[in-house]
Amino acid sequence: MSYQHLQLTPMLLAALLVLLAIATTAHLLVTGVRRRRHDFGLLRAIGFTGGQLRTSVLVQASTLVGFALVVAVPVGVLAGRVLWSLTATWLGIPIHNVVPLATIGAVVLAALIVGNAAAMAPAIAAGHVQPAEILRTE
Repeated sequence: MSYQHLQLTPMLLAALLVLLAIATTAHLLVTGVRRRRHDFGLLRAIGFTGGQLRTSVLVQASTLVGFALVVAVPVGVLAGRVLWSLTATWLGIPIHNVVPLATIGAVVLAALIVGNAAAMAPAIAAGHVQPAEILRTE
């Protein structure tokens, strides 16, 4: 049985999962900003600037991505090692467990950059909140 035709499958799956993660992060931040418009209006009324509101959304995005990475990276490394060990044993090839720290570091950095890039649109929307319009309903 030949597995040559499956060479691109892991990369396509990884790309799909990355797109799904970006879309989920953006959706979470957009709905969070919409839900907290009243809070942003109140913060604007007590003196927050638009830049401070944008920064608060970007910090929220960094925290969200950071917590996800704290769980995902160790679980991914552990699951990858276990599953590769089982596969290598099944195929009868030697097991060389190598954890590419530089690659993991690059993925973590890229995740933080992409997470903050996905948060830019909600952050800009939060920075444009007008307190008079939001708080008028009270």
